[in-house]
Amino acid sequence: MPHDCGVGRLEFGPTAGLVTRLPLAAYVERLDGPSRQVQASSAVEALLGYPAAAWGADPDLLDRVVHPEDRARVAELRAHRRAEGGQFGLEYRAVRADGRVVRLRERGVADGVEAAPRLCLGVLLDVTDELQTVQALQEGEARLRQLDRVPALVWTTDGSLRLTSLLGSLARDGGLDGLVELFEDDRECPLRIASRAALVGAPAPLRLELDGRTLEGQVEPLRDRAGQPSGTIGIVLDVTGRVQAEERLRRQEDRLREAQRLEALGRLAGGVAHDFNNVLTAIAGSTHLLLADTAPDDPRRAQLEQIQLGAERARTLAEQLLVVAGRHVRDPRPTDVNTLVRYAEAHLRQLAGAGVDLVVDLAPGPALASVDPAGLEEALVCLVRNAGEALDGPGAVGLQTVHEFRADGAPAVRITVRDSGRGIDPRIRERIFEPYFSTKPERAGMGLPTVHGIVRRHGGEVTVDSLPGEGTSVHVLLPATGSLDGASDGVAVGLAAGSERILVVDDEDLVRNVVRAVLERAGYSVVAVSSAAAALAELEASEDDFDLVLSDIVMPGMSGRHLAARVAERHPGLRIALMTGHDDGEPVAGLEQLPLFRKPFTPAELAAAVRDVLDVR
Repeated sequence: MPHDCGVGRLEFGPTAGLVTRLPLAAYVERLDGPSRQVQASSAVEALLGYPAAAWGADPDLLDRVVHPEDRARVAELRAHRRAEGGQFGLEYRAVRADGRVVRLRERGVADGVEAAPRLCLGVLLDVTDELQTVQALQEGEARLRQLDRVPALVWTTDGSLRLTSLLGSLARDGGLDGLVELFEDDRECPLRIASRAALVGAPAPLRLELDGRTLEGQVEPLRDRAGQPSGTIGIVLDVTGRVQAEERLRRQEDRLREAQRLEALGRLAGGVAHDFNNVLTAIAGSTHLLLADTAPDDPRRAQLEQIQLGAERARTLAEQLLVVAGRHVRDPRPTDVNTLVRYAEAHLRQLAGAGVDLVVDLAPGPALASVDPAGLEEALVCLVRNAGEALDGPGAVGLQTVHEFRADGAPAVRITVRDSGRGIDPRIRERIFEPYFSTKPERAGMGLPTVHGIVRRHGGEVTVDSLPGEGTSVHVLLPATGSLDGASDGVAVGLAAGSERILVVDDEDLVRNVVRAVLERAGYSVVAVSSAAAALAELEASEDDFDLVLSDIVMPGMSGRHLAARVAERHPGLRIALMTGHDDGEPVAGLEQLPLFRKPFTPAELAAAVRDVLDVR
């Protein structure tokens, strides 16, 4: 029968009256008939803001309330519903009468019974809050998944510090199983200390060394609805890489400071060596001149010879200072190995060790070899120290020098260092000269390789005789030389003579005076000045009648190298030679090959070097 809803007559039958009285937001739509007909329950007004009568007066309102972006999809689904019938479900956005957008879920059935109108009955539900809740849950789960990929460790505990969750990639694949053990262990550790601090409401920083990693982070309180701490939440990051980088940086800074310290020490040693060599040059030169004027039977000659020997020993010490400074070029020169051993003997006895007797057996007369004294002494120090350590207790170490001939018939000086220790295994003996090889790891380094390098650099040989339990003998064979050239044998020899005119430049009075005296004794005409400026003035006034300029390098104002450059520019063809006790400057371009005399030198060495420079065409 017809139903009157106040806005015209709609033919629905008895179903429509039930729909309009439903306490739900529902509608009924007739699917047959000449025109579209819709009726809605009163609850639809609360849902969408349109009164129930509006739906009957405007059947298309059912489509227009759908959000414009969803209309095409919903229209297609509804057309399918009308054609096929049966149950259906839709979800879409709708625009209320006040313009607010809500999310609707529509459920219903489209059908009809025989001889009755075909109807569609639908129920509308506002699922806006539900979907927002679902979305929030999904976003929360996504954040948790992201958190689980973070290269960190995140955990929560309850009020008893029992672990309730563990997240982060470090927990999953970081191999930090020890963290769970820390929570289960009641012993004091940084993790439990920080967690207890967080339980009373104070965030606590945390640093852990765990499973070979360094972790840093913070623990904070978790609070209940009343705002009281009910557990903890903590996070740590793996900072192992940063800590290792900081440690590398610290070591680099330490090495830099050490390098700077050694550089400062080197500069100090070089400066001391420079002044020391100047004094030694004066002492050695003056002593040589006195010896030349002293009769062989003069009782003062023995004292002068001792002074000369002391000067030679001091010369070796100065060279060692320059080695420390890193500015020493080790040039071999005729040296009495016996004299070197005598002066080093006390030091060598100390190095041999407590309870070790150093037995010294020297060849008769001078044992002359062309060596660098500082280098040879360094080699002896290494050999005697190694021999003492091989004894493992009291015993004897022998040091012997012998005159002999090499396989090719050339004369040589053999130095042997012998111990009665445990000996060397033949398999190990093949490796003893390898850098950093040692049977004592704490002493691995460059000791024996340095000995080998020093000896080979002087054209010598090193051989080792040793058997397990029978001790070890190390033999150093050095080429012999026939003369000390007046270096340290206590005999004054003649000076290489000449008659040329020489300009000597040195700011040290002692050196300048002894160089002038030696050269004048050798027959040269000498003018000596104390600065580069005075030398240039002397050259300008002399009208180029000098044959040689002999200048010190390190001087106040203009250095000897720059003086040489100025002389070469203004007086081409004038011979130039330099002398130095410590040279920390760079060669001047174009003058790299200038002759260089290294202080301290003996009068014979000085005169011979000057003669060599003057004789070169």
